[in-house]
Amino acid sequence: MRLLQVAVVLVAAGSGGLAFWKTIVDVADAPKRLDAADLDGDGDVDLFVLADGAGEAASLQVLLNEGGQFTPGWSATQSTSEQNLPWDLDLADTDDDGDADALYLLPYGAPYQRFNDGDAGFDDLEFVPTFAGRAEQEPVDMDDDGDIDLVYYEEDIVGYFGTLEGSGDGTFDFDLSTETWFGFGAFDLARRFELGDIDGDGLRDAAMASKNGLQFIPTGPPGPGGTLPGFLDDHVKLYATPCADVALADLDGNGLLDIMATVPSLHSVVVFLTQPAGGFTGPTFFPAGSTPGAITATDMDLDGRADVVVTNPTTSRVNVLLGTGAGGFGAPEDFRVGQRPVDVVAADFDDDGDPDLAVACSIAGHVTVLINNAAPAQPVIEGAR
Repeated sequence: MRLLQVAVVLVAAGSGGLAFWKTIVDVADAPKRLDAADLDGDGDVDLFVLADGAGEAASLQVLLNEGGQFTPGWSATQSTSEQNLPWDLDLADTDDDGDADALYLLPYGAPYQRFNDGDAGFDDLEFVPTFAGRAEQEPVDMDDDGDIDLVYYEEDIVGYFGTLEGSGDGTFDFDLSTETWFGFGAFDLARRFELGDIDGDGLRDAAMASKNGLQFIPTGPPGPGGTLPGFLDDHVKLYATPCADVALADLDGNGLLDIMATVPSLHSVVVFLTQPAGGFTGPTFFPAGSTPGAITATDMDLDGRADVVVTNPTTSRVNVLLGTGAGGFGAPEDFRVGQRPVDVVAADFDDDGDPDLAVACSIAGHVTVLINNAAPAQPVIEGAR
């Protein structure tokens, strides 16, 4: 594995004036999904990467971080029946031992879990309950009991949402009563969803992007006997044009989460603003590069307003759209990364208080790390007299 620190500051052409230091970290095979967490307990945010391997195999890799510099850690190879499908990967402490475990999906296989040994090793492999091919899942504490649960979207003849209750020891209980079936169209595995209290009722809802457009799926109350809340079948189809990814953030400062999705065919991010009286306003479109794909929301310039970062696979770039605070975005600022960026995560990798970016570049075979210069690191003074 090669680590290259590029000793130049990359300055965007946009008016916001964002600047990054660019680091390239080679990984095995073609990285498709990644997530960030402190995996070895040293206080620095590390990366877990899921990649397409040769010969119908997936490769899993840990990149250990020390102040913004990455070195290879644990790795493994796992066989799978298909390649080049959109997998899912999330890090969460499912066994309540204080470190982040890995949950991931392989094409047409069971959902998998690997437990962190506390030192960023993931040798223990476990299965997660499933009925059909799972397209996406998100770890979250749905019932606020302190244990991580799983919200999933599976596909059989039709698609359906469901929840698995976590026990706190890394296992999950399957409960058919939490499943809600939808007629969204069969076998559309290119789906992503995000969870959050969108309608302000105190329950976590879902917003899902797919080739069928953009959906809002509200959550009902907990079931009898304290079972996890399920998703209601009175979903709202916000937008019918195919969307690649979705993100949630309060864009207009009214205390409610708004919904954003990338629309590759329109070269845009579409925004729906959640209204206090109920419902949404939109769609409103904002330019986001040639073919916007993955999206994540964060405050890149530390002005207290939500911004979004979007990958553009066909142009080998990421675009940063700075939020106005009134429900919209300014012109996109353009940054070159590796060839075919397909996933992005924001985290503070260099411990200076601002969010940095890690981008999975599938054809380039590396992760591009962009260290944000919004908040320059202060000198560390050791000792005093």
